Amino acid sequence: MAHVDTSQRIERTALEAFETARDGLCELTVLMPNIASIEPLDRREDEGRILRLDRWRAQADGWLRRIVPDGLASWVVRSAWDPEQLRIDWKLIDVDAPIDIACTGGIVLRELHPGAMVAIEGHLHVLRTPLLVRRQWVEPRLMRMVEHNLVSFFAGVNRDAA
Repeated sequence: MAHVDTSQRIERTALEAFETARDGLCELTVLMPNIASIEPLDRREDEGRILRLDRWRAQADGWLRRIVPDGLASWVVRSAWDPEQLRIDWKLIDVDAPIDIACTGGIVLRELHPGAMVAIEGHLHVLRTPLLVRRQWVEPRLMRMVEHNLVSFFAGVNRDAA
């Protein structure tokens, strides 16, 4: 199983960054280098939290082509956005690719003065890969890609503040 645990400081307040990320997720896809699009499937409010269901699409290139030969992969993510706790929890629930993955994680935004800290943690476990592709080879590479996309996303949310 691969893990990510990283943080970054941003100039926005924690609430501003949380709201920008929540409300602009699909439009800000361009900030994530490996993500082609995010399509909203469902969004509702439940006890102050926003519950989302989104289909993420990637255009696979480089080493990912070894796993996704046609270059296209998509997955559905269930997320809960809690504005009181400034926390986002996510779980990958469906993968449309020749690989089976379990991925969960969370993002917490904490107020600093000035600015905020974004803490990202996640776990990824590859359950099945195509023939001749080793799971132990894939897991750390996919987790680095998840980390890179999320860090790039929040760096872009931060730039959007200027």
